Amino acid sequence: MKKLGFVIVLAMCVCIAGPAFAANFTFHGDMNNRFEYSNHDEWIRGAGGQAVKLNSDSNPDFFGEIKYRFWFTAATNDNNVKGVFATEVGGLRFGERGKLQYSGDQIAMEVRWAYIDFQLPGVAEKARFKIGLQPFKVNSFLWQETAAGISFDSAMSNVDYKLAWMRGSEVQPVNSEDSRSDADGFLARFDTKPADGAKAGFFLLFQRNNSDQDIAGFKAMTPMNYEIKNITNGGGVGADADVALYSIGTDGSYNAGDLFINWDLIYQGGDIADVTFTGADGLVSPKKINLT
Repeated sequence: MKKLGFVIVLAMCVCIAGPAFAANFTFHGDMNNRFEYSNHDEWIRGAGGQAVKLNSDSNPDFFGEIKYRFWFTAATNDNNVKGVFATEVGGLRFGERGKLQYSGDQIAMEVRWAYIDFQLPGVAEKARFKIGLQPFKVNSFLWQETAAGISFDSAMSNVDYKLAWMRGSEVQPVNSEDSRSDADGFLARFDTKPADGAKAGFFLLFQRNNSDQDIAGFKAMTPMNYEIKNITNGGGVGADADVALYSIGTDGSYNAGDLFINWDLIYQGGDIADVTFTGADGLVSPKKINLT
């Protein structure tokens, strides 16, 4: 409690001194506690990282969980330059091994955001860069999470557009003659409001992870982790997984009184190699899947 009080007083001192430097400082928080009684908890990881499934009426459990987020923003008075830093504790279950056990002194804090957001000087219209670990969204069904990279937001006439490069994973080569294994995402997105109550977006996302590492075996995937970030995560056997995947899509909405329409249309192509997929039926896919 003494440490927390010191932090608060220090923040207040900084805020008071802020106007002399033509800057604004803000502090935000979201303290979330959740409780659940359930017999359906596939999201829990057991010993060795294996999934633990409780799908029996005779095997329920009660869970308590915390997820606390705090973020700090420092910006100039005109908001042309802004820095954001955020941390999170959670989601952690009460009594979780190595995290919220007795004494509660385990390391369980992570950085959620850490980026600078600034307007290009000398440009009248919107032209902003975000650099660092930032909230990133392509489409709610395709990619929406915190990611590290560079994004650029601007506008032309009545069309807003975003250009971005995000790097989800970076793996050092195993052998000196091998290339690096970097998982990159390149995005171009355009948003417009063609009429009252209507919004439409169009996007093109290209994701790649092209490696030449000499590692025996293939990365094995199951239905519980069918995600590109797990395929290109690297680390040990399967770090040489090759991905060349493009997604073309449109999303939007239309509202007119009691009538509303929402749409999400996505077409994917490309191929995923050096990964085996085991389906719920136990069948194993070939080592390369062509999506086109």
